[in-house]
Amino acid sequence: MPAKPLGPIGKLLSLVIALVLFLVVVAAIWYVITPQTANFTIQVQSNTSWTGSYGNTGSSTSVDGSGNENFQVQGTTVSAVFQMNTGNVGDSLTVSIVRDGTVLATQTTTAAYGEVSVSANSSQHGPEAVQIQFVTKTHLAFGFTEAHLCHKS
Repeated sequence: MPAKPLGPIGKLLSLVIALVLFLVVVAAIWYVITPQTANFTIQVQSNTSWTGSYGNTGSSTSVDGSGNENFQVQGTTVSAVFQMNTGNVGDSLTVSIVRDGTVLATQTTTAAYGEVSVSANSSQHGPEAVQIQFVTKTHLAFGFTEAHLCHKS
């Protein structure tokens, strides 16, 4: 039995459905590729005094301290630069950027008055890539288009 051709309303409906599904796919892809703001922790570990700065693309904060300290910063890309204030043998300075318990970047120095520089972004070491599957079936015999947009994480 041959399939019945779609009438003008069926063709228009199929076009509208295809357009809506196209826009949904574009929006999903845009969401996946657009960097999202995240909360980061700058961890400073040292056995001496230090000075440094940390921040995101739009702002920076300068700090002085000694020993171990944590600083919170929010953004899509963050960075930190710290330097030891001493040149004694055995002094060390480690600075790490952590998000959700995962170390994204870390650097250590034991050089006299040594400096470290680290940076990370919100898409770094994130969840596995999102997979999007778009499936359409046209049922000519019944005059409609069936579509599925599947998101797997």
